[in-house]
Amino acid sequence: MLEVQIFDDVTCNKQEQEQEREERQYIGKFVHVGYMKKIFNTKKAAVEYYNVHNPHMRTLNAHGTWKSDWDPTTRLRYIPRVYHGVRMTLASFD
Repeated sequence: MLEVQIFDDVTCNKQEQEQEREERQYIGKFVHVGYMKKIFNTKKAAVEYYNVHNPHMRTLNAHGTWKSDWDPTTRLRYIPRVYHGVRMTLASFD
């Protein structure tokens, strides 16, 4: 399955400004959105599926991290995950 996250630089920057004088803590720039309603047998199959449906983006594993770049239009990125019975709430690309 593919985990979907959204790039949230605005909130991240606001929190960093609020912590300006305090000790800085790690603030993530990606927020979990959900899991796509599609199960794959392998990570490679998930990557191929992503690549077919996102030809305007680099391949999902372009940097060897198993994370896609975030799309500048949707601000979403995708990460292959092992299915362990979690609820999948987001529509697939098909």
